Amino acid sequence: METTQNLIETKGNQIAWKLISEVTVDDVCTETQAMEVHNVGVVLRVSTKAKNGLAEALTFIPSAKIKSTYDAVLEIVQDNSSLEALANWKKNYN
Repeated sequence: METTQNLIETKGNQIAWKLISEVTVDDVCTETQAMEVHNVGVVLRVSTKAKNGLAEALTFIPSAKIKSTYDAVLEIVQDNSSLEALANWKKNYN
């Protein structure tokens, strides 16, 4: 008999996504995670898990960074210094 560990396969960078918040109410769990794209911005993912399924939403926040506060809480802050890098990236890839 195989264990659950043998059935799980992971690929890629497993620490790229940072947990921003997690809330569970009446068997419905909502997680907010963020991944910083260096000098470009932040990808924000919201996942809602319930008995009847899973829903996910993604959005991109340009010129943002993930910042860790003094009490280890993560927050997303706007970083105007990366606006020039974003403009250069758009110019090179469009």
